[in-house]
Amino acid sequence: MLFNWNDDDFSFDQAPSFISPGAGLSQLDFFQDSDLIYDSLFTSSVQPDRQSSDSSRHSRPTSLPKRAGPIVRVYGSDEDLLNAYYVFIHPYFPVLPPPVSSPVVDRPSFRPKDEHREGHGNNASSDFEPSSPITLAISTILALVPYPDDVDAPNPESVLYRRKSAQSFAESTMESIEIESEIMDSDSSPSRALTSSSPTARRASFHPNVPVGIESILALLILSIYEYAQRGNISKMRTRAGQALISAMDMSLHSQGDNGGKFAEAKRRAWWMCYTCPPTISIHDPRFTTKYPSIGADADAWPFFLSAQQTILAATQFILDQNKAFETKSNMSYIYEKMQELNSILDPLLARADAWSTDSSTMPVDASEAVVGLALKSIARIKLNSARIKLHRYCAFTDKALFSEKHCDLKSSSQDVNLPDGEHSTTTLAPACGCGNLFDNSSVSSISLSPSSPVSPRSSSMSSIGSIASISDVPELNLPFSSHLSAKYCLKAALNIAQSFETLPYPNPTGDQGSLAPSSSSDSGKAPRTMPSFACCAMQSSYAMLMICHKTRATNGEGFIDQRNEHLVSNLTSQLRNGLQKVVGALDNYSMSFEALSGMRDQVRAATDVALSSVS
Repeated sequence: MLFNWNDDDFSFDQAPSFISPGAGLSQLDFFQDSDLIYDSLFTSSVQPDRQSSDSSRHSRPTSLPKRAGPIVRVYGSDEDLLNAYYVFIHPYFPVLPPPVSSPVVDRPSFRPKDEHREGHGNNASSDFEPSSPITLAISTILALVPYPDDVDAPNPESVLYRRKSAQSFAESTMESIEIESEIMDSDSSPSRALTSSSPTARRASFHPNVPVGIESILALLILSIYEYAQRGNISKMRTRAGQALISAMDMSLHSQGDNGGKFAEAKRRAWWMCYTCPPTISIHDPRFTTKYPSIGADADAWPFFLSAQQTILAATQFILDQNKAFETKSNMSYIYEKMQELNSILDPLLARADAWSTDSSTMPVDASEAVVGLALKSIARIKLNSARIKLHRYCAFTDKALFSEKHCDLKSSSQDVNLPDGEHSTTTLAPACGCGNLFDNSSVSSISLSPSSPVSPRSSSMSSIGSIASISDVPELNLPFSSHLSAKYCLKAALNIAQSFETLPYPNPTGDQGSLAPSSSSDSGKAPRTMPSFACCAMQSSYAMLMICHKTRATNGEGFIDQRNEHLVSNLTSQLRNGLQKVVGALDNYSMSFEALSGMRDQVRAATDVALSSVS
């Protein structure tokens, strides 16, 4: 069972709150702990809590010349593509086993838009074209990463060229998968095709420890993230992941047990990476006997990462069950018990995540995969804290719409705009939490906005806290947590997510310790991270922090905060500003390559500008 962690080596009650730099150190004259600040500011204006809780190549690449005009990143050989995979993809999406040699060095080439006039670039083997599913899928992602020293990388024409090149690679990937899955008898003797064995590609493997037969599965998993993060196509994301899952089960990757051999680790990674991608599947299926993958430098990384995945799936299912209970006005006892159960599961997992080092690392990928272990733990911490927000979001904020567009499972302010008179979305009429709430109905218009239509932070005042309970046509709920405690949970989780996004490693193209990837398209000089399959966690974090911003504004505006606590308002606002800036920074970095995420970034940035100006 994934939840059966041994907690003997730590005490949750004694675990300090690792919220901000210096957390865990005594602060004699400055409140750093978000719980202390939140309690000091808001305890007097809410009811007492119902429940308390503490709850490759060895040569270094030469400096690359600056290039102008639309160009796209390409590579001159399978070896160079494999190195680039380890630099840009593997830390965040480890579908391949560890590298067999180190250091891993990035050696990109480029392809100009007018390639007939200018040629392919700076590699002697510029005529190389990837052809296998895995090399084409990797090329799809890498084509989105701006070429180093491309001075025109942010220009619309350059972005469009990278977009079209990536899509061309993606389409070629699917064509290659189709070709390799063809049965020869289907053309020559269809009557014999059904009795033929599964086709096996007759070519060299991309990685010496990965069988050719599973490369198409890995390619589909990579494309599922591409469809989500670059193209914003959730349907195709699920289709690609579903194809990978079916193929993996057809090859019995789910039932490998303790089977060893040269390809054991590759098969384990292929299967368990299928589990981390939609469509969601139950980890408790008795057919799934394949052991977890392993990381030489960190035996805990994979099990903990998969525990986090299981937990966030459970939290997402809780939201679906909760919405259904609201709609039918029934089965609330189950919601009460499930909320307590999931919260008790999260407590030790989050304590364990907080106990690990959260320092950012710039080490390169090597055979030990130490940086991969750190990245998986950071991603796990992000997912666990996102699960906490999902669990408490309604009780804390009644799921008030904050963004003008719908992102993930968050409502949009325009959700009811085009519905016929008298009809409402089912989530809009979810019953109010009877344990006290933060906003009244008038507050929605003041915090629902779009980047193109900014709203003045003073355009609509927030009335008394808790007045949303005046809605009379929905039943009052009896949930195990107060609004105050749930909001504290959300605040702490949101700040933790922001911190963990900041500590995710950046690509390291040189193989040198302490080196970061150069990129002229980023003011920070850091190349984009890739494979943001968990970007929705950034939206969960932003939503919670922005709602706390507006709560602070409402509470301070109504005179509920003692003037002697103004320094606490300033301190909390500073933490929220810092956290939101980290999330926007992470989304901005991802958006350098993945255009679909720019919508998330713009929504959070616009809402942040309004919220912070309202409490500053």
